[in-house]
Amino acid sequence: MTDSAKEPVLVLDRGRGVFTLPGVRFAGRPGGGLGAARERYRNREPSLLLALLHLGALWALAVAQPLFDLIRQNPDFLAARGMRGVEVVLFAVVIALAPPLILVALEAGCGFVVAGLRHWLHLALVAVLFGFIAIQALKHAGASGAAALIVFAAAIGIAAAILYRRATPVRSFLTVLSAAPLLVLGLFLFLEPIDDLVLAGDPGVADVRVAGSVPIVMVVFDEISTVALEDARGRIDPILFPNLAGLARTATWFRHATAPTDETRTATPALLSGSLPERHALPIVSQYPHNLFTLIGGSYRMIVSQEATDLCPRKLCRDPARDSLAERQRSLATDMGLVFLHVIAPPALERTLPSVSDTVAGFSDDDGRTRVTLPSEHTGKLPVRRALAGGRPARFEQLVRTIEASPLQTLYFKHSLLPHVPFQYLPSGRRYLNEPHEPIPGLSGEPSWGNDFLLAQAYQRHILQMGFADRLLGTVLERLKQKALYDRALIVVTADNGEAFLHHDGRHEATPENVHEIAATPLVIKAPGQRRGRLDNRPARTLDVLPTIADLLGVRLPWPVQGRSIWRRSRRRSQPVEFVQRSGNRLILPFEDFKRRVQSSLARKLRLFGSNGGRPDMYSIGPHPELVGRQIAPSVRGPVTATINDASAFHAVDLRSGFVPALVTGQITSPATPKSRDIAVTINGRIVATAPTFKLADSSVENFAVLVPETSFRDGTNRVQILWIRGSPTTPKLTLIGQAK
Repeated sequence: MTDSAKEPVLVLDRGRGVFTLPGVRFAGRPGGGLGAARERYRNREPSLLLALLHLGALWALAVAQPLFDLIRQNPDFLAARGMRGVEVVLFAVVIALAPPLILVALEAGCGFVVAGLRHWLHLALVAVLFGFIAIQALKHAGASGAAALIVFAAAIGIAAAILYRRATPVRSFLTVLSAAPLLVLGLFLFLEPIDDLVLAGDPGVADVRVAGSVPIVMVVFDEISTVALEDARGRIDPILFPNLAGLARTATWFRHATAPTDETRTATPALLSGSLPERHALPIVSQYPHNLFTLIGGSYRMIVSQEATDLCPRKLCRDPARDSLAERQRSLATDMGLVFLHVIAPPALERTLPSVSDTVAGFSDDDGRTRVTLPSEHTGKLPVRRALAGGRPARFEQLVRTIEASPLQTLYFKHSLLPHVPFQYLPSGRRYLNEPHEPIPGLSGEPSWGNDFLLAQAYQRHILQMGFADRLLGTVLERLKQKALYDRALIVVTADNGEAFLHHDGRHEATPENVHEIAATPLVIKAPGQRRGRLDNRPARTLDVLPTIADLLGVRLPWPVQGRSIWRRSRRRSQPVEFVQRSGNRLILPFEDFKRRVQSSLARKLRLFGSNGGRPDMYSIGPHPELVGRQIAPSVRGPVTATINDASAFHAVDLRSGFVPALVTGQITSPATPKSRDIAVTINGRIVATAPTFKLADSSVENFAVLVPETSFRDGTNRVQILWIRGSPTTPKLTLIGQAK
């Protein structure tokens, strides 16, 4: 050490890890000192390029590949949004490549602001992505406990991040995997079935000219069995479905019409093309170039709102629901986020998420934020403005607003995902669910199929939701009358296929036991100028709709189809009902057998819902209908306790809003838990419904779920109580076991 006249100052040479004083030099010793620590830190921190490659590889394995795999199995997710060609490529590129770039940019920014922060942020991101991989692997291995699954996945992620930091082979392995994003991207885009979307193009329009000035209005609902529509007299029920029944009074109702398949992706193309689809074909126009839209597109203006298909060439169709790019991107981003939550969520938490298997798009869009115009409840004509759910109803109203008096040669086409699940609407249009998922996960899904009451309740909720769909149909018919188009219009109202209820093997997939209900599909056609209704009991198929429209327009189909016009009164032989299952197998029913089975299902429905002075009774399906309507002063509490879900909703009811808490759900706590017990729900001192309690197939919890009339509520606070019913039907003993607090 050499003396100096100046005061010593300590200086750190950051580039070499060396301490210096004026006239003095200390070399950093291996294994100690701040300079050596800094050097070791630098050796373990990857460059930004390596960080990008490593995060890209982990992102591809943890997120991009699982999402691409799900979409490859369900290509309707993209087809339903009208995505094809460049849009599909851009979507895939963004999913696979954009997030790693964003994460590395975030790392670089943090490192610029705070020295050393980039290193720890990088390790945190590595831990999270490893954790995502771990939780998916644990789910596939059968792990189910939410807390344990999250803890194990987090532990694995942290351990992997520590190994990544300390073990060079781990970092080298991720470097080798750095091509994973491009690999999963290429496999997604260029293998079936996504390659059909990437290479899809618009077909040409048929060389057909339609004479005259006939507006066409076609409404296709989703999953309605004719059985659900009929009353005891074999008519479309004028009380539950006044608008469809009113249309039938001036139109032709093909009472025994049938659909050919039980999937929207095949049933809707069959309806619009007049021929059975190929089993694995996507519901896009390039695979169904001969359809209603390409037939009349040379003569007609097209205003087409598609929910689950993309069958109209873009150069022809104006789609109110798809014209907004920002709205489409918002919906896509929201749905993709929800899909990934299903991928990584533990089973117990996954059941609380909105379903991504009920529909192909808009999984959580019926959120109550959009105001929808509906006919008055009293007159059915005067428009009123009520805050109803957005999503499906809002898109329906959007199409209705486009109906104008000119040009007359316009096709207004609406495929509505109503009354398809999720069940959440009353006939008035009010929602009874605050969220698009069930308050008791599995309440209307597979875990409930073994319970007869829950099967009946699902049917009840379906019919009530169909009442709302009928109300929306009324807005179309009223708009046509306001614009003086109703008489001259060709109107077609149908569904893609039916739905089966009261069967323990599900509602959607056809089996030999339920095929007649899924095949039985409503079909009502009003010809231009038709003023008198007629009932046609002859065989008909939704395959016949396209040739029938061509017949009524006076044009010849320029290509062969399997359907034929059913408008003429020529005698049609009793052809058997043929139905194609999802497996590709065909189910065949003789026509007379089909009718007999439909009548049997109708009788079962009528026994379930009964009648009250000639009116359907939709709220007395419980075990003690004789108690409904009684004013009750229950006895004191016993050892059994009922807890009501979302009890606060009953203390702030607003009947002017679009929500009423009409689905009363909760759990029962008891020292001894029976298989089931009977309960009653009282609102403001009056019994409004009864039900048995139940346990879902995958749960040991005793639950209750009771749908009550919205007319039971008053504005403001409502007293809701749960009573335990014991004793005989003539002298029941009612014990108060719970109330909304």
